[in-house]
Amino acid sequence: CEMRGNALDKKSNYEVLEKDVGLRRFFPKSLLDSVKAKNLRKMIQQTFRQFANLNREESILKFFEILSPVYRFDKECFKCALGSSWIISVELAIGPEEGISYLTDKGSNPTHLADFHQVQTIQYSTNEDKDRKGMLQMKIAGAPEVNWLMFLLGRQEEQANSFCRFYE
Repeated sequence: CEMRGNALDKKSNYEVLEKDVGLRRFFPKSLLDSVKAKNLRKMIQQTFRQFANLNREESILKFFEILSPVYRFDKECFKCALGSSWIISVELAIGPEEGISYLTDKGSNPTHLADFHQVQTIQYSTNEDKDRKGMLQMKIAGAPEVNWLMFLLGRQEEQANSFCRFYE
């Protein structure tokens, strides 16, 4: 629904939002308790005016710009095991800043495996009969050997497929 920039300037429109929808759906209780209603109304109106004239694409970009410091939506993490014969439990991190990296511990620094352009091939296979594990094999340009990632089937299998789609 499209709203004009001054839609919340009318007291009646703001009251409908406040009483029928409820400000608690949009703001934390601590904010509602700590800011006077009149000041909160003015802040909402000022903010609404800043964004009211943005078109749909600009609104989406602004939303992601505001969201990005709070939540990394451009990075995915997967629990898996690194290696084929010897196994190290890792969390695989995939994103534009990390490329393809892994962490061995929560507090550790990521170890960089590859950038996306270095990945030459990806193969995925499953072993449902034996131990319900999936294997992802990556050939990375310049790496002395193939990298193996092992996932438990189920949710991780979906994640491995997501990883393959992410790469493509």
